[in-house]
Amino acid sequence: AEPSALWHTQLEGGPYMYHYTFGLEYTLDGIPVTSVGDWSLDKRHFTGSYPAAELEPPPRCAGTAAKTLHAKFTEAMASFPDWPSSGAGGSRRGTLGWVAHDSASAGKQLTDELFRRSSLAQALVAAGPWSWEGAQPLLFYRSGRAHTPWGSATWGLASGTVTLNMGKCQVWQLRFSSALREFTATTLRGDVTRGKLVQFADGSTGLAAEDTDGSPLVENGGKDGGQIGASFGADLSPIERRLLGSGPWAWLGVTPMGFL
Repeated sequence: AEPSALWHTQLEGGPYMYHYTFGLEYTLDGIPVTSVGDWSLDKRHFTGSYPAAELEPPPRCAGTAAKTLHAKFTEAMASFPDWPSSGAGGSRRGTLGWVAHDSASAGKQLTDELFRRSSLAQALVAAGPWSWEGAQPLLFYRSGRAHTPWGSATWGLASGTVTLNMGKCQVWQLRFSSALREFTATTLRGDVTRGKLVQFADGSTGLAAEDTDGSPLVENGGKDGGQIGASFGADLSPIERRLLGSGPWAWLGVTPMGFL
């Protein structure tokens, strides 16, 4: 098997050889990501130093491949009583600490309470996909996760805008048009780019008709400024409401997948 966090994650078929090529990348709550994860087991981290003697285990929801590789690393290092733990060729980092989070510019993390109070957040998870400077897809998930054309990200809210933390690709501030069809993205150093809702072959967009009337979408309530959390997906069945904006999902190794 030649697994990653996205395919062959459960070592299907009972393979007898683990072909270690790809790093295993997860968020701390066990969501597989396409960039370096908050939990990361990748041999490329250790081209110039030994891994830490004790590696933090994978998240509970991670696949069998991650748990197997972690166990093999641990077993191999334990067989060397003088394995360097830090300094003199040893790394202070093991499976954590490879992603830097800029908390000062990341805005308010998207909690469930904040999501239920923000019509902008509720509209974004039900709309899409988006293109950004011609690249796609850009998708927003209810969990505060996002998928960009350049990998995984997290998102939050700040002063009526969306903050998108893309790690090494900087923190971006996205300001959406009132009709939720276009956005302008700006970095802290002033770089400006633009994106728009994808238009399908039939001329439609991934936006519900009731959200296209041009009324402003505000951060602290619905179009009338009130709390609208109870009405999110109210016209949907329970399973549709549960799936709307959930994710990110992976299906047969293909990611991202979302329900809009």
